[in-house]
Amino acid sequence: MVNSFFYNNLSRIMINLQESMALVCDFENWSNYEEELVSNLKKLAKKYELNTTLLVPVTSEINTGLWNYENIKELADKKNITNVIFYVLNDFTTDDNQEYLHSNLYEFLNIKKIIVVDNFKIKNKIVFSSEFFKKFWKNNCFLIEETIDEQKNSLRKILLEADFKKFKEKTGLYYKISGRVSEGKKMGRNLGFPTINLLTPEPILLSEGVYACDVHIKHLAKSYKGAGCYWINELNQKVLEINILDFDKDIYGWEVEITPICKLRNNKKVNTIEELKELLKQDVEKVRQTEINIS
Repeated sequence: MVNSFFYNNLSRIMINLQESMALVCDFENWSNYEEELVSNLKKLAKKYELNTTLLVPVTSEINTGLWNYENIKELADKKNITNVIFYVLNDFTTDDNQEYLHSNLYEFLNIKKIIVVDNFKIKNKIVFSSEFFKKFWKNNCFLIEETIDEQKNSLRKILLEADFKKFKEKTGLYYKISGRVSEGKKMGRNLGFPTINLLTPEPILLSEGVYACDVHIKHLAKSYKGAGCYWINELNQKVLEINILDFDKDIYGWEVEITPICKLRNNKKVNTIEELKELLKQDVEKVRQTEINIS
């Protein structure tokens, strides 16, 4: 089984890893191209007698691509990868601290060789870019030319059309959205439909509308049915707002994993509070009637 963990270089956790060769690429959108890169990683690591590592930079607690972190671990496990390191890019991970970051990766995490996609960048930073890895790993950095992978666009289109069954058939995995619950205005609670809110600073792969969802609350290790609405709120924020059925507990700050099962309807403008209540009531009833079993 793959050894996976989140790593923050500000923590004092001791980690004992054997020397490895790491791959850095767009793992949130793992498709055919990334499959080829992983195969190359395994071949080169074997040649140099090193373990294999997927180095996944983490810039947000919510995933905006095809895969969340659990999906990435599952994909890596299928490929018999040794380690998956979710490297949290914090306030100290800046362009001014390149030497420290190199030392942390090379000495502490024991990453001796790197494969990285050419022109790889994160939000226009130098750190964790192909330029950074080439500068510090020199001849131990292998640049791979980026190629267009039509499978990515095809899978994104399937999700935006809410064909989650087809997505599962094509990939073998469910589309999941992971995030941390933000505090909202409690309007749903006042209407009798309490909700949790996941703010999405960047759009996720859902079209706006209402969905029947599986809601997994990690802290409780338990899943519930949910009616999720993806919309733009009055602050012009894109938010996934979910009414969890048969659950009424404040879980602000908790991590949740949302698996949309089917789209119930598009967003609809209402004129009165009573009309909104009736609409929400109908949504909840439809969710209750939806078969949800992702185990």
